Amino acid sequence: VRLARYNPDYLDQSILWTESKDQGSGYRAVRMVNNIQLNMDAFHGDKNSGGVRDGTTIVLWDWNKGDNQQWKILPYCKFSIHNIKKNLYYVPFQHRLLIT
Repeated sequence: VRLARYNPDYLDQSILWTESKDQGSGYRAVRMVNNIQLNMDAFHGDKNSGGVRDGTTIVLWDWNKGDNQQWKILPYCKFSIHNIKKNLYYVPFQHRLLIT
């Protein structure tokens, strides 16, 4: 996989990805939309090789049901839940205000 410059006038299939069905606990295989036989894989990130750690190379690999091929995509916000004012919380993950 290589980085590609965004061009709004061209649909570049290399940047389109899809997820498999839930493999358990919300984990899924992540695959290129134009070749679902190859899955995102943390190379040598299986338990027998010491697991995934900083610097692990991400590759595309045939599906082998390894933990290093199962991913959970979560929303990210650098500001988790903050108390804006008493009993008023902004929940950025759900994009709404909760009043308790």
